[in-house]
Amino acid sequence: MALAEVASLRSEDPFRKVGAAALDADNRVIATAYNGLAPGFDAPTGFWDDREGRQKFMLHAEVNLCSLFKRGEAKLV
Repeated sequence: MALAEVASLRSEDPFRKVGAAALDADNRVIATAYNGLAPGFDAPTGFWDDREGRQKFMLHAEVNLCSLFKRGEAKLV
């Protein structure tokens, strides 16, 4: 859990910082991720002030984490 908390510090969202970590069967870290903007989206001026409006552009930390794996490489438990 501490690793996910550290990953959350990288989030650009000033109000909701969330992190996630993936471990293998031997508890080795294989990936970390955090909530943030979709790739290629540049936040315009004032974007972070609109808490409701920005939600549709934010990706959850868990979604970002899953996107790091190829199909069949990982499983959720």
